[in-house]
Amino acid sequence: MVPKPKILQLNRNYVCSDAHTVLAFILCTVDYKPWEGFTPGVPWSPEHLRFDGTHVRIKELEEGTVVAHLEGSFKNNLTKGDIEGLLAGYPPWYRELVRMPHGPSIPHPITSRLDINRGGWVLAVGLTDVEPLSAMPHNGDLTGKPIKRTYDIIKERLLPVFPNDINVKSAAEAVWHLAFTYTESGVEVYLKGGFGTGRRDAIPKLSGSQATFAMRLFNEAPNIQLTPDDITKLTPILLPVVDAAFRGACRIVELLRNQRGISFDWPSLLCDPKRRVFIEDCAHLG
Repeated sequence: MVPKPKILQLNRNYVCSDAHTVLAFILCTVDYKPWEGFTPGVPWSPEHLRFDGTHVRIKELEEGTVVAHLEGSFKNNLTKGDIEGLLAGYPPWYRELVRMPHGPSIPHPITSRLDINRGGWVLAVGLTDVEPLSAMPHNGDLTGKPIKRTYDIIKERLLPVFPNDINVKSAAEAVWHLAFTYTESGVEVYLKGGFGTGRRDAIPKLSGSQATFAMRLFNEAPNIQLTPDDITKLTPILLPVVDAAFRGACRIVELLRNQRGISFDWPSLLCDPKRRVFIEDCAHLG
């Protein structure tokens, strides 16, 4: 039991928790917001921790006591691992398992913050239908290094080995466009061959082991040459691999474009995840 600070009102009930729990509450109660369908007047003020039906009111009293009131209903079925990764700064698509629509579930290629600037997770975004969480602090950096790294992998690792493959050549041009113009506009001129034309159902599906292999290749440095074994494994799955790279890059660019440059940080009171927070009983909110 934690003694109730004297500064708190005696006739009100509180749950002693921490900043990490408050942030986890936000992640679990704010679902994907399709910005193209944004409705004017809907309360959305991240700097005030208001996200549609979710609202966190937080204040610091005397003696450094932090009090919060939470409003919202749970919408996202996130695991502890999902929440830990998202609060560590992983991209808003992050889930500890990459669940592909046709069944396979495999470990996510991000295992540390170093992997955020690599290309493996770009493929993961292209392989799944999971929507990004909207109540996530992030900025345009997500369209920088990861997508450029994805382009570098295609250009420096795949093209030299498969110089005449139309899908690889087209993917290199299309991902270059996304990486250096930060827009999908005009990318259709590069869509040749069998990928990126909206016929996703016609593209062969990757097995779990094939997807894991592909994400590993895109997580490695661009200057590492493919081994003979890599080439043997990659040859029959080139189309779905470059298609996933392209689709993932498209989704990332689309999100940041549609969110109109929104960038926010968590309030300073919540920056220390272990900071004690007293959550106020809803029934007593004045």
